[in-house]
Amino acid sequence: MSPVVGDYDINISYVENDSLNETKKAFLERYMPELKKGILKVTTSLYTVNYQAGQNGVLSGFNASADSSGFNSGRRIVKGSKLIFTAKPAEGYGVTKWIVKQGDSQPIVQKNADGSVYVKNTLTIDNILSNIDVNVEFEKREKYQVTYEAIDLSGVAPTGITISSEGLDEDGKATKGSEIVLKAELKPGVAIREWQTSTDGKNWTTRAKSQNTFTIDSLESNLQIRVIINNTDSILYNLQYMICDEKGNVINNANVGTLTATSNGVHLNPGNNVAYIPIDLSFTEVESYEIVRWMVNGETSEELTGYDVRNYLRNRTCSICNTGRWISREAVVS
Repeated sequence: MSPVVGDYDINISYVENDSLNETKKAFLERYMPELKKGILKVTTSLYTVNYQAGQNGVLSGFNASADSSGFNSGRRIVKGSKLIFTAKPAEGYGVTKWIVKQGDSQPIVQKNADGSVYVKNTLTIDNILSNIDVNVEFEKREKYQVTYEAIDLSGVAPTGITISSEGLDEDGKATKGSEIVLKAELKPGVAIREWQTSTDGKNWTTRAKSQNTFTIDSLESNLQIRVIINNTDSILYNLQYMICDEKGNVINNANVGTLTATSNGVHLNPGNNVAYIPIDLSFTEVESYEIVRWMVNGETSEELTGYDVRNYLRNRTCSICNTGRWISREAVVS
């Protein structure tokens, strides 16, 4: 329960305890205590929170920092509180947008990470630092058709891939703003190249690559989705990896460390390997050596603890000449 804030004094006895450090830290971020002659006066900043719903729905506010208690619009809330707003659309309607104004800033329409408008029924404000106004609007909720398929590079429907969906009804439809998740199950020798979407079946946009799960954060129109796959059994690329010193000399001494390559936990030997698979290179160093840098196909990588090849689309060599992992011997001080 949050402390009661006001312009009155509180008599307390205070005992320091390490287990209270986190609680005390959280308290001091929101409240300003002043101890004088055994009297603790607690003050804080209070901000006015207004919220309003448009036609065809209602809106409620809850203070998650005060036992998730509900509060009316116009309430003054303690600085740093976490607020949760819940919209309840009328039958056949849905949220069309949330608009938030904080302090003197301009009102902002809330967005998803992919830039689409946020239209879920719950909005969370993690930390209020000013007066805030929250508005939610509703509209007649349409349903959109979503179709999906898998094709290979020649446009033919392949075997060995199954796609399941979440968020669609039995007719393949979902209401506007819904989250749609597609998951592909693959047989060995089949790998995903990319996911594409289209609203007209003619113009396609690549949305994701080399992943088995694809998510549409907010459905905004009828949508066609296709996953492009590669039959990797017949495509092999050469992978070479080795340890070199800073002069480019290959080091075959196991005492300097171990460099390994894996794909989904399976060890890969140098030589020809199946294409279009994720590859992780990992180096286990000994105490007397340190990693200087990664190099892959002539380009230096800033990643020094591991190298992740997500699109294995061509021959790759991890060596000093065409790239590789470099190490240097450190002086050992006794």
